[in-house]
Amino acid sequence: MRTSFAVLALILIALPVAAQPMKFVEGQRELGPIVVSELAIRDGKLVFRTGSGGCTDAGSFTVDIVKGEGIAAKVPHYRLTIRRIRIDECKAFLIDGVLIELDLEKDLGLKGTYTISVVNPVYRRPGETS
Repeated sequence: MRTSFAVLALILIALPVAAQPMKFVEGQRELGPIVVSELAIRDGKLVFRTGSGGCTDAGSFTVDIVKGEGIAAKVPHYRLTIRRIRIDECKAFLIDGVLIELDLEKDLGLKGTYTISVVNPVYRRPGETS
């Protein structure tokens, strides 16, 4: 009984933390899930634009992948979250940031037939054209 109560208490304490919305970071000097300024999936690649001081590259990021049920029994759906894991302390002024490309199969290990969605928000700055 005592163990059951302790487990229940831990679950109740953890629920508010787990229910909190994900916080996205915008700057190149912050770690965590990022806000991107451009996002595409094309030619078997995840392509995104992000801020940079000149030292950001594909190795600055990891992609969290969560597998779920897809549109058909044998077609999984993957939810991707792009996360900055290396701070860019360089001081170049790159107004458009940098374009990063990650191969879905080679870099992320996604093979076969599947659907994907990207969790990261896309921020369009005022005055940008499509």
